[in-house]
Amino acid sequence: VTPDSQIALLPVSTRALTAMDRLGILTVRDLLRLPLMRIYGMRGVGNHTRREIRDLVDRLQQRFLIEPEPLPAVID
Repeated sequence: VTPDSQIALLPVSTRALTAMDRLGILTVRDLLRLPLMRIYGMRGVGNHTRREIRDLVDRLQQRFLIEPEPLPAVID
């Protein structure tokens, strides 16, 4: 597995793949750059799937030093 590996090639559930696809995540790098809050805030994604994705991110972050993008500032 490399940062440019396709997410679809990783051993994850169809539900996790669908959730990541909805966010435009195609590669390991895409996943590691995405703030997890985006996944936690998705409608129609269950807690089990969120945990599965979070665990995947944790494992991949241990292997690659890619930080998530900062969330944009909220302006009132």
